[in-house]
Amino acid sequence: MRIGIVVSDFPKVTETFILRDLVHYHRAGHEIRIFHLTPYRSDEVVHGFAEQTLSWAVTLPFLFDRRVLGACLRALLRHPFKLFAIVWAIVREFATEPVNLLKSLAIVPKSLAMAEDLEAWQAAHVHAEFAGHPATAAWIVGRMSALPYSVSCHAHDIFRTQGLLEQKLSEATFVRCISRFNRDFLVERFPSLDTHAMPIIHVGVDTREIAPLEPASGEVFEILYIGSLEHRKGVSLLLRALAALPSRVKWRCDIVGGGPDLEALRAQSLEAGLQDRVTFHGPQPFEAVSRFMAACHLQVVPSVIGPGNRSEGIPTVIMEALAHRRPVIASRLSGIPELIEHGETGYLIEPGSVEELITAIVAVHDDPAAAHATASRGRELVEREFDMKTNAAARLELYRRHAVGS
Repeated sequence: MRIGIVVSDFPKVTETFILRDLVHYHRAGHEIRIFHLTPYRSDEVVHGFAEQTLSWAVTLPFLFDRRVLGACLRALLRHPFKLFAIVWAIVREFATEPVNLLKSLAIVPKSLAMAEDLEAWQAAHVHAEFAGHPATAAWIVGRMSALPYSVSCHAHDIFRTQGLLEQKLSEATFVRCISRFNRDFLVERFPSLDTHAMPIIHVGVDTREIAPLEPASGEVFEILYIGSLEHRKGVSLLLRALAALPSRVKWRCDIVGGGPDLEALRAQSLEAGLQDRVTFHGPQPFEAVSRFMAACHLQVVPSVIGPGNRSEGIPTVIMEALAHRRPVIASRLSGIPELIEHGETGYLIEPGSVEELITAIVAVHDDPAAAHATASRGRELVEREFDMKTNAAARLELYRRHAVGS
């Protein structure tokens, strides 16, 4: 098949889980084109396995490009009523959300060019990764062409705003939810959605490529955070907890990732006197991330709900840590409890609770055997329900079932 994939940003290190699936599709003999809505991110870290995906990207400017302007003119001449209906639906749904209104209108021209490109390429299916602007673009493609489209619902793409969401999802051939939490959230708000067309297919990791490890050694208790440095990730909470740990816990913390809060977090670490034990490493390639996981005694994922109701799905770093058999502390948020069951596959805390985070860190430190047992059970769960190849194959079967002419 020829499969068109729509994303907001490309490449993006925090969305490597998407690229893993695409590489798997390519290895299975399918052709991929990636359409990104924002400008190409030339300074982004790209993991080695994902470098091949760079050549699959199609860059379309917002307007001032002959492909885009030509597509707009042809749409006006050939399908004026369809185009008007699209614009009117966007205006109606986002009338009280001016920022989303402007962003949604801004992607209309390039979405028209995307529809022409996909038809000329003879795509079999179009899939939007995320139910926000990527799904809007796929919905426009579906309206302006004969191409079937589907949508993945991850996290804040359905939590931040529900404008146009029911229309986009109801017209999709299927809606892939990455968690039961997401599907329940959508069905509660939009009872008209067909739950039979809303399969739960988790994001996954390739457990075949991650060897389960024995407990970490060393006298210093190594704590690890991997992810973007922004409010919703809760790194500030982690630093506050580290500053309050009992003196008997001899710890170090590695923070891997970059983001808008980096300097503020550095300043917080310095003010708390943690600079000798907390190291900010910035974004790292996959191989380096694996080495950090192998060396740590504990991984912490202290997520909170961020501005604009931004929240988590089920972070892949949790799956990767458990696949390595490393204990995880995570927040009881969104779909995370579907992977981390407290005391069984890891440890859950209430979002924003410094006290609970301190207690959980000390518990892992004091009983490493019990913590490793939770990680081992977590690995088993990842193998059963969060294996990338199994879940990618399930998505491919849906693409085939809903391809052009099927």
